[in-house]
Amino acid sequence: LAKYNDYLVLMAYDEHWSTSDPGPVVSQKWYADLIAKRFAEVSADKIIIAIGNYGYDWNTKNKAATTVSFQEALTIARESGSQINFDVKSLNPNF
Repeated sequence: LAKYNDYLVLMAYDEHWSTSDPGPVVSQKWYADLIAKRFAEVSADKIIIAIGNYGYDWNTKNKAATTVSFQEALTIARESGSQINFDVKSLNPNF
């Protein structure tokens, strides 16, 4: 694709998704590995990196999570009285 296009948009997110097991949208290691792999294949001047600004609200009652914006996630955390934690392994906030 790089041969025939000026730019490629790399969707650097969805390590976990609404029907997967709960986890970060993109952990730092997953992101770094993905970027390194693509840069080994395609010149960096052709890559545009897209990032996700959302999260998933998993619950124990059904398997599929609800997609929420970052602002919605903050509102849910505040309204539920939850403490927002920062996971040092994935470098992602969660509650």
